[in-house]
Amino acid sequence: ASRLETSLHESLARLRLGRVDLFLLHGQLVPDARAGQKGYRGTPRALFVEHVIPAFEGLRVRGLIGAWGISGVGVPESVIETLLGDPAPAVVQVITNLLDSPGGMKSFEEEARPREILATAATRGVGVMGIRAVQAGALTSALDRPLTDDHPEMADFRRAAPFRALCAELGESPAALAHRYALSMPGVATVVLGVKDRVELRECVEAERRGRLDAGLVARIDAAVVSTV
Repeated sequence: ASRLETSLHESLARLRLGRVDLFLLHGQLVPDARAGQKGYRGTPRALFVEHVIPAFEGLRVRGLIGAWGISGVGVPESVIETLLGDPAPAVVQVITNLLDSPGGMKSFEEEARPREILATAATRGVGVMGIRAVQAGALTSALDRPLTDDHPEMADFRRAAPFRALCAELGESPAALAHRYALSMPGVATVVLGVKDRVELRECVEAERRGRLDAGLVARIDAAVVSTV
């Protein structure tokens, strides 16, 4: 609790604010039995329930935060169990891209199951912040950095080739269309941007202005790629 509060106060000082609307645990949640095992880095769920949630609730009651949330990139069973718990988080960050891929963020053996996490959040009325809409560049026109052939983002870039072909046919920017796809997913309230320059930022603003994709185009995009990790 003291570490969380210290971090929050340091952020508030930098922001020159007395409170923040949302305070999120950005680390991954993992099952207690897996904690410490190779490939399972993150916060054990028992630690989260017994110590982090009470700390968050204390900050909320004191008015230092408006609400708290979690990153939904951890082991799916731990994330879903947390969403179904009481109290539930107010928001969850969920992988929202047309490949359903966390890419290099994945550090566990199980399937990522982002759409199941998204659906669970909807049943609990938990707000969804979409992340990885362009999957670290894999859903853009070209990767902006050298990667090895076996890198997760490079593998996803290859998988997205049919999507880029569809974008060319439609005369659309892959990054812009990928962001609109994420915003069109049921239950997504907002998308956290990972733009690298002002051109991409303008594209994202324009993508949001154009609104959600129609069901027919979503179906064409889904048909163009294999939506499994």
